[in-house]
Amino acid sequence: MSLGYEQRLWNNRIALYHRQLSFTAVNGTGQDLLFTWTGVSVTLDGGFVGAMEYQIVYDSRPSDQALTTDTTLLLKLGYQWQ
Repeated sequence: MSLGYEQRLWNNRIALYHRQLSFTAVNGTGQDLLFTWTGVSVTLDGGFVGAMEYQIVYDSRPSDQALTTDTTLLLKLGYQWQ
């Protein structure tokens, strides 16, 4: 299942967003996977875009000695072609 939300503010220069993907195994293992991305992006001058994003990855049945949840905070800089 996939879901996404985006809200643009301040003349479309700031975007708040959340995206999510989830999977459930149909082979009877009971494994669930969840990936989420939540963040804010800002359009900068000259076509550059900056963002801060928080990612969560959840695996209900990870491999041996691995945690079920992994979190990452990202600071991103990119370029948007116009």
